[in-house]
Amino acid sequence: MASTSGGLTPRTPATVTAKGLWKQTVQSDARLRRRRKTNFPFGTVQPLRTTQLPTALDIICAYDDGKNSSCLRYTSRNDKSKVIHQLGQTTLDIWKKASIPTIKDHSVEMKIMRMIDAMFDKPFKLKEKQKADPGFMTAKCKNIDKLFDIAKCGCYRGCQNMEEAQQVKCQCQPSHKIPEKEIPYYLDQKSERKLYISSVDLTAAKGVREREQRKIAQEERQLLEGKRVQDETDRSRSTIVTESSNASYSSDQSDIFPPDNSEEVMKQGNKINLEEFPNTMMIAKRYNASTRQTAAFINAVLQDLNMATTENLVSRKKVRNMMDRYGKKEARINKEKKGLLCIKFDGRKDKTLQDGNRFSQEEHVTVVAEPGGQNIDHFTPSSGEGRDIANEIVAILDEHDSQSTLQAMGADGTSVNTGKFNGVIRITEERLQCPLQWIICLLHFNELPLRKLFEYYDGQTSGPQTFKGSLGKLIQNFKVLPILNYQPVRGSVSEVEDGLWNNLSNDQCYLIKIALFIQPGPQSFPPSFMMRHPGPVHHARWVTKASCLLCLYAQEENPTHPLQHLVGFILKVYVPSFVQIK
Repeated sequence: MASTSGGLTPRTPATVTAKGLWKQTVQSDARLRRRRKTNFPFGTVQPLRTTQLPTALDIICAYDDGKNSSCLRYTSRNDKSKVIHQLGQTTLDIWKKASIPTIKDHSVEMKIMRMIDAMFDKPFKLKEKQKADPGFMTAKCKNIDKLFDIAKCGCYRGCQNMEEAQQVKCQCQPSHKIPEKEIPYYLDQKSERKLYISSVDLTAAKGVREREQRKIAQEERQLLEGKRVQDETDRSRSTIVTESSNASYSSDQSDIFPPDNSEEVMKQGNKINLEEFPNTMMIAKRYNASTRQTAAFINAVLQDLNMATTENLVSRKKVRNMMDRYGKKEARINKEKKGLLCIKFDGRKDKTLQDGNRFSQEEHVTVVAEPGGQNIDHFTPSSGEGRDIANEIVAILDEHDSQSTLQAMGADGTSVNTGKFNGVIRITEERLQCPLQWIICLLHFNELPLRKLFEYYDGQTSGPQTFKGSLGKLIQNFKVLPILNYQPVRGSVSEVEDGLWNNLSNDQCYLIKIALFIQPGPQSFPPSFMMRHPGPVHHARWVTKASCLLCLYAQEENPTHPLQHLVGFILKVYVPSFVQIK
């Protein structure tokens, strides 16, 4: 990762002159070897610095330093290859530290060897007439202080600044591209060389590497999907032409791709294709599909539906125009929006695949905007503390220019979110320096009294899914048994509207139904419902826990006092409040 070092000044390369180099070349071989370390013609002999990408001059100085430190002689080709191999590995490590893809190891060593041969071996073997020409050495040393470029991507080699780089569209493979965050550093090393490689933040570097790998994998999937769609389109083209030999379009590419001037032809014939495909354009932009792929997909679908005619087939030009209109429409809508008014966030810990086959618990937080429920962003905080989550949310607000427009935040009622000192919403208010409306989930709030009452009778839990008390162990190992002649319980649960059932999950429907059956007595239980299991019990699933307590009460002729008290609370408070909230 490249970064600017505040108090450091960039290193000034050693000055290379033809005169100084000429004086050294006329020396005898033996004398040059004796004086190489002190009177090296290219500057100071020193190993490669790991804070910047090396130049050609750095490579030459490090090569001579390696030969002096190893006490090697020029007469041994094998010894020279060892120094070049070690120098190539060091150069690759520096470029790898800068997160820039490079060419292969062997290619780097061959490039270093060719440069060393050109600067050292060949001048000593030149004729006397060539040695007497100082201009030859001046040309040799012309670009010696430039970057020793071994990047695999060559699209930015002619760029001198970011303005020129932004106009370049990299055509390299995804794994060969220079990361977008490293392009400014790469261009700086080619010109002013004011930036340095700082120490690597392992957490940040890991996140960057994972994002790059996901991006590369997505681009490769898109390439494979594009090729597959094109192959299927080519195969369907011949079949459709055979079956539609009397159709007005011929057997060449016009059956899938009408000519690019088809819109003008339709206008001349008073048959203008006014069809728009906004959803298709949205998907095409999301997956970065080309105009050719999108046109092939639309025309293939029309042909599969037997709706393909010369009037509704689309060309690549029409797809390009539809994409432009869709992009302008979305830009106009986003411009009219004056920031986010309300955001809601929630997270949970999931098993996430790490390096290799190792899984670890990682918290994922999703942020949505209201009204509309539009998905804004998601992130993985560095920890589960409120301050780290608040920092990520404030960064998202900065991206959407919503620090001055946000009016409300919504979340569940956990202490991490609603703490009065270190809660996420409280810290966000301090960062924005304005009060916000707190929108707290009432369903989570409704579970708190039941949880406190259950802990009062059964005690604290002993693990994520285990209990210490007798009631907890009974519902943890709950088994479906026949319904006995239990005592009816007067509750406040009433019939719900038909439209509400469609908005409830299976666990929530089970809770309301069994609450309705418990109140009248055993005779109200239908036979099909008696053998249904309420589901697994977990400390975070209080709906299922309440269902298990009601089932346990129906299976006991003489229930205990804590169970009677809990069932009464569920039927009189918990379930009625739940239905009212929904």
